[in-house]
Amino acid sequence: MTDRALVVDVAELDRYAGYLSTATVPELAGIADGVERLSGGNINAFGVFVGQVLGGPCRLAMHGLSGHLRDLADDLSALVDDVRNLAVTYDRTDEENAGKMVGGNPDRAA
Repeated sequence: MTDRALVVDVAELDRYAGYLSTATVPELAGIADGVERLSGGNINAFGVFVGQVLGGPCRLAMHGLSGHLRDLADDLSALVDDVRNLAVTYDRTDEENAGKMVGGNPDRAA
């Protein structure tokens, strides 16, 4: 069995974090806003009876969905920070380990 070294592409982690923060999180927040706006629509659009029977529960469900989408956007924002911190940590660890190597021998500390 051969050993495989762990290789981390720090630039790719940065690109991924950037994509999440500039595309995914804002888009998800926009969807949450749209769902919230829809929950305030005219409940009688399908008739008074159907509107009265289904309007309240639909509004509550859409308001709940909007809240969950906002929570997901917040969680993704936290993930962005974690991915960026991960990239910095990998980069720093790699530099520190490289600094400890002397003459290609990782067993000898600098």
